[in-house]
Amino acid sequence: MMMIRTGLRTAMAASIGQLKLNRLVLSLLASLLVAAAVPGARAATTTIKDLGYVNTWVQTPSQRNIANCPSDCWIHLATLDVPCESFGPSACTFYIHVTSEVQLSAGDAGRFRFKLDDGLNNNQILRPTAPDGTVTWLAGDPDSPARYATSFAVVGTADADLYNPNHTIEILIGCGDTDGSGSCAVTAFFSSVEVRVYTTF
Repeated sequence: MMMIRTGLRTAMAASIGQLKLNRLVLSLLASLLVAAAVPGARAATTTIKDLGYVNTWVQTPSQRNIANCPSDCWIHLATLDVPCESFGPSACTFYIHVTSEVQLSAGDAGRFRFKLDDGLNNNQILRPTAPDGTVTWLAGDPDSPARYATSFAVVGTADADLYNPNHTIEILIGCGDTDGSGSCAVTAFFSSVEVRVYTTF
């Protein structure tokens, strides 16, 4: 009987320790959620609390993606259909992280665009990004033709739905002609995408 009680205490202690670790990770993630703000103004911080980890999805696009155009353009990088199921009223929070080996035309702007639908083909707000889900990872660098790795992460929330659980997450990579040359080009070589799913209990 003593050995059974000791085993139960050990298992409970391990579970509590894991729960505390998960809460610490979630707290760190939440602290990174900074909404887009007017330049020079104080940024607004969004904090999401009481999240429970559900699962993680990973995709590794290995094909080379090239966008080349006169001004601004985008090309598909990755798409994932991630479910969010629930028997009660709740929402899923998606932590979306992309890392890619990139190459950009000199002096231009390189960008990621993140899209998350609500299950009804309506795009959800993602933070921290521009209203259209865009973030710029480089702009105006004369040495940008060199290949290097870049990454970014965003967070978005969508309602859980038992009957229509899938949410499409799409990531685009693009460029903008910011040096006035009349064209821009961006290439994504090897990439990896991680999506962590959390739910509110």
